[in-house]
Amino acid sequence: MKRKRGVEIGILLGSGLLAALALMTFPVATEAFVNCGQDQTTLCNNANSTSATDCDQDGFTDYEECTGLVAGSNGSFLSFNGYNNRTIVSNNPEYLDPKLRDVFVVLNRFQPTSTTDTRSSLIPSGSLSSLLSSYASQSGLNVRVHEIQEPAGATDREVVYRDSSGTYQKALRLTESLDASSDYGSGNWGTPNAQDKATVWTQMIKDRIDRECANYTANNCVDTVGGVGPAAVTENYIKYVLSHEAAHMNKLTRGSVANYGGHHYQSSTKGTVMEQGIVSASSQGKWRFYIPTTFYSTNSTSDFSDAKLNGL
Repeated sequence: MKRKRGVEIGILLGSGLLAALALMTFPVATEAFVNCGQDQTTLCNNANSTSATDCDQDGFTDYEECTGLVAGSNGSFLSFNGYNNRTIVSNNPEYLDPKLRDVFVVLNRFQPTSTTDTRSSLIPSGSLSSLLSSYASQSGLNVRVHEIQEPAGATDREVVYRDSSGTYQKALRLTESLDASSDYGSGNWGTPNAQDKATVWTQMIKDRIDRECANYTANNCVDTVGGVGPAAVTENYIKYVLSHEAAHMNKLTRGSVANYGGHHYQSSTKGTVMEQGIVSASSQGKWRFYIPTTFYSTNSTSDFSDAKLNGL
């Protein structure tokens, strides 16, 4: 998270995830006024298949979020229930909601490519939704994270394709690498519909923690999230980086500051997820990693104000 490559030259996941520009253009010439202040049920009862209204501005129309996305139907690549049909579907326990921003993420955990490679993924077990829930719920961003497999029949992260308008809505992609790197996470700054694909170097994260805690007992290697011991701190650090990079791909942190490596805030011991990197230091006889768990603070209000479109 020292640098970002691609569009940004910069870094990844903490407590507040993301952005104010539309991911796609819908035909609006004859669009009737829609009162987005209505409750979900009323909004869905009035949703029209010909309307491109997107009240929560996440790239999915109100009609799609009310009725759901059905694989093989209406050009959709993903099967997902809508608000009017709120039942659990296989691998997707959460429904869509026209009043709640949804972001879909393809998470590629490390897989060895040969029988001689005995390494395994360092990403904590559990779905990405559960891994990131502490960040999203604490930030007040009103978003829901859905981890998905690459949609069958889709090209390049496409979740849904609309034949009538020729528009797409895409998922983010996060890829784990155990290779050596000069960074801990890297991803382009943009919307899910852009070329935003991020890499998280989990072995680099583990190596840093092991190195810095080498002269401390396990109980004295800690983080500000509550992790005690190198293994627990590594898990929390990785979750932070996943959140940070996902936030970049939702256009969080509008301004780019060269001294902070792009779309970041200055690193500190009391900051937000979108700071340039994790600070660590000796404190009260312990080696402590200061891992943010919120996207919003009074000192960096744009973390919150930028989180308007396309997910997180």
